[in-house]
Amino acid sequence: MRPLRLVRTAVRVGVLVGVLFLDGCSYSDIFGTPGPRLVLLKFFGDSTLAVGSPEAFGVTVSSEGIPVPNPNLSIAADDTTIVSINAAHDSLTGLRTGITRLRARLQDPMFSDSLPTLVVRIRVHS
Repeated sequence: MRPLRLVRTAVRVGVLVGVLFLDGCSYSDIFGTPGPRLVLLKFFGDSTLAVGSPEAFGVTVSSEGIPVPNPNLSIAADDTTIVSINAAHDSLTGLRTGITRLRARLQDPMFSDSLPTLVVRIRVHS
Protein backbone atom coordinates (compact mmCIF):
# COMPACT_ATOMS: atom_id res chain seq x y z
CA MET A 1 0.00 0.00 0.00
CA ARG A 2 1.26 3.47 -0.82
CA PRO A 3 1.89 5.86 2.14
CA LEU A 4 -0.73 8.39 1.03
CA ARG A 5 -3.40 5.70 0.76
CA LEU A 6 -2.45 4.41 4.23
CA VAL A 7 -2.92 7.91 5.71
CA ARG A 8 -6.35 8.29 4.04
CA THR A 9 -7.44 4.91 5.41
CA ALA A 10 -6.27 5.84 8.91
CA VAL A 11 -8.16 9.14 8.73
CA ARG A 12 -11.35 7.36 7.59
CA VAL A 13 -11.07 4.84 10.43
CA GLY A 14 -10.47 7.65 12.93
CA VAL A 15 -13.52 9.56 11.70
CA LEU A 16 -15.63 6.39 11.82
CA VAL A 17 -14.53 5.64 15.40
CA GLY A 18 -15.25 9.25 16.40
CA VAL A 19 -18.75 9.13 14.89
CA LEU A 20 -19.49 5.82 16.62
CA PHE A 21 -18.25 7.26 19.93
CA LEU A 22 -20.38 10.40 19.62
CA ASP A 23 -23.41 8.37 18.60
CA GLY A 24 -23.19 6.38 21.86
CA CYS A 25 -22.84 9.47 24.06
CA SER A 26 -24.99 12.45 24.64
CA TYR A 27 -23.51 15.48 22.93
CA SER A 28 -24.04 17.52 26.11
CA ASP A 29 -21.93 14.98 28.04
CA ILE A 30 -19.00 15.71 25.75
CA PHE A 31 -19.43 19.35 24.84
CA GLY A 32 -21.39 20.56 27.87
CA THR A 33 -19.72 23.00 30.17
CA PRO A 34 -19.60 22.47 33.90
CA GLY A 35 -21.57 25.03 35.79
CA PRO A 36 -24.60 25.75 37.92
CA ARG A 37 -27.12 23.00 38.45
CA LEU A 38 -30.77 23.17 39.42
CA VAL A 39 -30.83 22.98 43.23
CA LEU A 40 -33.97 22.39 45.28
CA LEU A 41 -34.27 22.90 49.05
CA LYS A 42 -37.32 21.41 50.79
CA PHE A 43 -38.56 22.04 54.31
CA PHE A 44 -40.37 19.30 56.17
CA GLY A 45 -41.97 19.73 59.54
CA ASP A 46 -44.66 21.85 61.12
CA SER A 47 -44.60 25.59 60.46
CA THR A 48 -47.06 26.28 63.30
CA LEU A 49 -45.64 25.81 66.79
CA ALA A 50 -46.92 26.10 70.34
CA VAL A 51 -44.89 28.12 72.84
CA GLY A 52 -42.49 25.85 74.75
CA SER A 53 -43.08 22.76 72.63
CA PRO A 54 -40.11 21.58 70.49
CA GLU A 55 -40.99 20.40 66.99
CA ALA A 56 -38.74 18.37 64.69
CA PHE A 57 -37.96 19.78 61.26
CA GLY A 58 -35.52 19.18 58.45
CA VAL A 59 -34.30 20.56 55.16
CA THR A 60 -33.39 18.32 52.25
CA VAL A 61 -31.30 19.35 49.26
CA SER A 62 -31.34 17.85 45.80
CA SER A 63 -29.37 18.78 42.72
CA GLU A 64 -30.80 17.88 39.32
CA GLY A 65 -33.21 15.55 41.17
CA ILE A 66 -30.45 13.68 43.03
CA PRO A 67 -30.35 13.98 46.85
CA VAL A 68 -27.27 15.76 48.20
CA PRO A 69 -25.91 13.84 51.21
CA ASN A 70 -24.82 15.95 54.20
CA PRO A 71 -25.37 19.36 52.59
CA ASN A 72 -23.58 22.33 54.13
CA LEU A 73 -26.56 24.39 55.30
CA SER A 74 -26.81 27.49 57.41
CA ILE A 75 -30.15 27.69 59.20
CA ALA A 76 -31.31 30.74 61.12
CA ALA A 77 -34.48 32.44 62.29
CA ASP A 78 -35.05 36.11 61.49
CA ASP A 79 -36.36 36.76 65.02
CA THR A 80 -34.67 34.62 67.68
CA THR A 81 -37.01 35.96 70.36
CA ILE A 82 -39.92 34.09 68.73
CA VAL A 83 -38.28 30.77 67.88
CA SER A 84 -35.05 29.00 68.77
CA ILE A 85 -33.22 26.33 66.81
CA ASN A 86 -31.38 23.59 68.65
CA ALA A 87 -27.65 23.00 68.10
CA ALA A 88 -28.22 20.01 65.79
CA HIS A 89 -30.52 22.12 63.57
CA ASP A 90 -33.25 19.49 63.72
CA SER A 91 -35.87 21.03 66.03
CA LEU A 92 -37.53 24.37 66.65
CA THR A 93 -38.96 25.63 69.92
CA GLY A 94 -41.50 28.43 70.11
CA LEU A 95 -40.41 31.05 72.67
CA ARG A 96 -43.25 33.55 72.42
CA THR A 97 -46.29 34.25 70.26
CA GLY A 98 -45.47 35.75 66.89
CA ILE A 99 -44.44 35.15 63.31
CA THR A 100 -40.89 34.89 61.98
CA ARG A 101 -39.08 33.41 59.02
CA LEU A 102 -36.71 30.48 59.04
CA ARG A 103 -33.97 30.72 56.41
CA ALA A 104 -31.98 27.74 55.17
CA ARG A 105 -29.10 28.55 52.82
CA LEU A 106 -26.94 26.05 50.96
CA GLN A 107 -23.33 27.09 51.59
CA ASP A 108 -21.81 25.19 48.67
CA PRO A 109 -21.13 27.07 45.41
CA MET A 110 -20.28 23.76 43.71
CA PHE A 111 -23.98 23.25 42.97
CA SER A 112 -24.99 26.75 41.96
CA ASP A 113 -23.54 30.15 41.10
CA SER A 114 -25.67 31.70 43.86
CA LEU A 115 -26.38 30.38 47.34
CA PRO A 116 -29.86 28.82 47.10
CA THR A 117 -32.05 29.89 50.02
CA LEU A 118 -35.30 28.50 51.37
CA VAL A 119 -37.52 30.80 53.45
CA VAL A 120 -40.32 29.32 55.58
CA ARG A 121 -42.85 31.35 57.57
CA ILE A 122 -43.05 30.07 61.16
CA ARG A 123 -46.02 30.95 63.36
CA VAL A 124 -45.88 30.49 67.13
CA HIS A 125 -49.06 30.52 69.20
CA SER A 126 -49.78 30.17 72.92
